[in-house]
Amino acid sequence: MAGYETLANIEGAAPFTVFSEETVPGTGFPYSPILDAFHSDPAMGGRTAAETIADLYHASYEGQEDATTISAYDLAGFDEFESALDQLAGSLQANLPDLAPAITSAAAGSQPYHFPEMKDLVSFLDSLEVRVTDEGIQAQIDELRNRALDPEFRLRNHFRNGSGEDDRNVSRSSGLGIVLPSGIGDDAFGQDGSRSLAGYQSQVPGRAWTDFLSDFVSLGGPGTPGALPSPAGHKCLSI
Repeated sequence: MAGYETLANIEGAAPFTVFSEETVPGTGFPYSPILDAFHSDPAMGGRTAAETIADLYHASYEGQEDATTISAYDLAGFDEFESALDQLAGSLQANLPDLAPAITSAAAGSQPYHFPEMKDLVSFLDSLEVRVTDEGIQAQIDELRNRALDPEFRLRNHFRNGSGEDDRNVSRSSGLGIVLPSGIGDDAFGQDGSRSLAGYQSQVPGRAWTDFLSDFVSLGGPGTPGALPSPAGHKCLSI
């Protein structure tokens, strides 16, 4: 899915990626129009290809029942983005005894998706910023938000609410999510398997956000009923 964790795992494998924060409907990507676009411009570069795929995907679901999201990123901006994320993760981890309630509330108020532990990152930052008073942390939130929304990093971001009665409202989608269970109801890590905290730690090892999540859980943050989606189980186009 369109998450930080996916970018962390594919960094170095391709310079651009196209993916969706929400689960992709069964119809999938409009492969024929995408291939037609490639055939019409054989010299198309990776950036244009990524933007084209995102645009055509979004257009293909016009008037459909399914809610959709799609975004495209240039991984050349990933290091600066992750550096800003690491700074905030370190501050949240260092201040967890005081900030845990605010983080839990902010996570619960963020844009969720089919897998509830996946939250839109900018939505979470917006929700967290109004719940903290430390000016240093607020500055780190602003820096991370700026990195996440940098048009040289985030090349495209489209979202559309579906016409179906049961479709999720995805209007707070900024293009990139992050795993952050609130611990409320089924919005939690699983007890075992790929969607457990241990599963997350094995999929995204040695990262500051992983260290923060580990401590957050140990303080009674996210519980156990939910489960973390494996990055390999969702559609992501790397170019």
